[in-house]
Amino acid sequence: AETRKGIDFLAGSVTLTYNGSDERVFASTLFSDPATGVEFVVVATKSKAIIWNDSNNSGIAIDYPGSEVVAAGDGASFVQSMEKLILFRGKNKTPLEWDGDYSSPTDFVVKANASPGAGRIQCPNTDLGVFFRNRLIIANPVTTNPSGGDSNYSIIMSDLLDTDNYYAAESQFRINKGSADFLVGFYPYQEDQLIVFMRNSIHM
Repeated sequence: AETRKGIDFLAGSVTLTYNGSDERVFASTLFSDPATGVEFVVVATKSKAIIWNDSNNSGIAIDYPGSEVVAAGDGASFVQSMEKLILFRGKNKTPLEWDGDYSSPTDFVVKANASPGAGRIQCPNTDLGVFFRNRLIIANPVTTNPSGGDSNYSIIMSDLLDTDNYYAAESQFRINKGSADFLVGFYPYQEDQLIVFMRNSIHM
């Protein structure tokens, strides 16, 4: 007979307080290096993200910049965009972005584009997004800052291979506008289609 293994502390040497309020996990995802295929489990805590795999079983801490934090009310979520990892923190906080370099890791940066192209806006604050067909597609509700959509059923797509620029005149879409519905999520389908989930309906 062999004693069953217990719970492993996979953060290893990464310092966490686990005081029940600050250092909780608010979001998680799988990150895959597109060049090598190396994969990591990533979790977002209050002040840092931790990446872990079997080859790095002590965990690698990727800090957030300055005083930036994640809180329970942010509804945080991750999305991988090519080699980068984006952390959305709801409608009231600017997204954070990590460059994906785990061999010489640097901190996340605030995903703010101070000089978007003509007629374009920087990546809006949002609850969720998906990277599909070389564009970052995000929910774009009216409450989003710094430049949001006009409804709770709007989505916006980034420029091709450029998640820092969004051209609302051509890439913002309003799903079932005028209804009493609102956007809750979306998912890629087949080659060029997006399934959009509203509270009371589904659209393609």
